[in-house]
Amino acid sequence: MPSVEERLASLEARMDRMDDLHALIVGLRGDMNRQFTEARADITEVRADMNRQFTEVRAEFTEVRADMNRQFTEVRAEFTEVRADMNRQFPEVRAEFTEVRADMNRQFPEVRAEFTEVRADMNRQFAEARADVNRQFTELRTDMNNRFEQVEFRSQALDVKVDRHFSWVVGIQVALMLAIIGAMAGAYYR
Repeated sequence: MPSVEERLASLEARMDRMDDLHALIVGLRGDMNRQFTEARADITEVRADMNRQFTEVRAEFTEVRADMNRQFTEVRAEFTEVRADMNRQFPEVRAEFTEVRADMNRQFPEVRAEFTEVRADMNRQFAEARADVNRQFTELRTDMNNRFEQVEFRSQALDVKVDRHFSWVVGIQVALMLAIIGAMAGAYYR
């Protein structure tokens, strides 16, 4: 076990170290206070610079707002002029449309009469064409009937001629057969 003196010396050595530590803490505190002061000064400087820049930006925004308000006022004035011009011209346009409508209403009876004439002319031409077609069909039917009658007449004449020739051929064949039978009978009995 260490003696009291050794312990006391150990405690004194520790106390000396504590004084050194205390001096280091005081130095560190002073250094930190100096750095905080510098940081505060830098922050104050940055804040002042930001405030100056914000003031400049606000001034620019104020200029832009004033310019936009001026331009909007000009645009509103132009729209007001256009609206006034349109309102001034609408009665003229309405009057022109009224004239056109009246002119159209005045011309409709003429157009209807022309359409009626065209319709009547078309109906007349269709009736003439229909009559012409019917006449041509009647002529064609008559011509066909005449030709059929001629063919039928020729057919009947041919039938009569064939019947007559058939009778002659049958008569000749019968006569020839009788002559042959007679000749054979005569030759047999001779």
